[in-house]
Amino acid sequence: MPHPLNLPSAAPKFTPEHLFRETYGEVFSLLYRRYGAAHQQDIEDALQEAFYAALKVWPTKGLPEKPQAWLLRVTQNKLLNHLTRRAVHQTAVQQLEVEKDYFAPGDDETRDSQLQLLFACCHPQLSSSAQLIFSLKHLGGFGVEEIAQGLQQSKDAVYKSLQRSKKFFQHLSPDFIEIDILASPERLQNVLHVLYLLFNEGYDTTRGTSLLNQEICYEALRLTHLLDQRFAGKELPVRHLLSLLYFHLSRFETRVDGQGRFVPLARQDRAQWDRHLIRRGFHFLQDAFPAQVNPYYLQACIASLHAAAPSYPHTDWCAIKRLYDLLLQQKQNFVVALNRAIAVAECDGLEAGIALLLEMKEEASHYYLYHLALGDLYVRTQQTARAKACYQTALRLTSSPARQQIIQQKQEQLI
Repeated sequence: MPHPLNLPSAAPKFTPEHLFRETYGEVFSLLYRRYGAAHQQDIEDALQEAFYAALKVWPTKGLPEKPQAWLLRVTQNKLLNHLTRRAVHQTAVQQLEVEKDYFAPGDDETRDSQLQLLFACCHPQLSSSAQLIFSLKHLGGFGVEEIAQGLQQSKDAVYKSLQRSKKFFQHLSPDFIEIDILASPERLQNVLHVLYLLFNEGYDTTRGTSLLNQEICYEALRLTHLLDQRFAGKELPVRHLLSLLYFHLSRFETRVDGQGRFVPLARQDRAQWDRHLIRRGFHFLQDAFPAQVNPYYLQACIASLHAAAPSYPHTDWCAIKRLYDLLLQQKQNFVVALNRAIAVAECDGLEAGIALLLEMKEEASHYYLYHLALGDLYVRTQQTARAKACYQTALRLTSSPARQQIIQQKQEQLI
């Protein structure tokens, strides 16, 4: 089965479980929008039962011609059984009795329901973490255990976040999901931020390059494409985010070697970067030149310079430094400042980069990435003792086994 975005082999393989994940988001958003937040638990239970039925039927009888329609019909029947058995919500029961045989939403309604739910879950009163977890569960179809693994949180923390979000939405007006997407610029910024975070959670090298990581990335890409289609390609920050995602995805397979070890940008095999995805990145970047720059445009421009460079040393680092100057004016945070310092080191000299990082010491000393970057520059300037001290501090500041492994690799190279 081809990938819905017509992507090359880098896209994850489509197993019944993967297809269920994508179909889950479609069916959940349709039913959630139609019957309301009051029935969320019933919809979830019915979908779970439909999934088990699919796992029994699909492997033996083959995938149905229209998996979404199959899953929607089975879920509606099970939802009706749930509500009838409990003898509650008679209005919903009557509606289901009438609709279960003819409710067959088209592609437009399916896409629109997913976007309505995405905008609804990006409510400004919910934290970014809660928005992200709700999106992964109910639009991405990921289970609690998978989300906990992907976000490096406990299952209990993920479960409690989902329960809090469910109660929050149940106390809102029943029509809270009916947002005017095209006239909600502030909510759009929240949505873009969640899609950006969603992609980054899958792309984080310290969590590996498993099928789960890839699926999180492609789910973010799929939802961003839906958003772009809804705005008919006229909302430039959406196109800029698409460009950025494609550039990053082009390098996905080269960031870890055959032994599962992290491969830094300077040592990645650029011949293995996916040229098709890079062309897609340039398409969305060049097709959407903004009158006023935004953070996604600047980050996409930076990623494009890396994608176009024949090698790490021949990258236009001075242009990247200027872009980080602009980005820092819009997005004041540690990661942007750290990346700018690395660009300064490559453009103006290693000592200039070290000096800039030392200026950041007071505000950044509790970030392991800060000490890792400073240690790398000390290595390149033959300041081995200082590099060892930086790596030791970085090791102490992270509890992630994968991140510790990266640091230990660097320490071993100093011996």
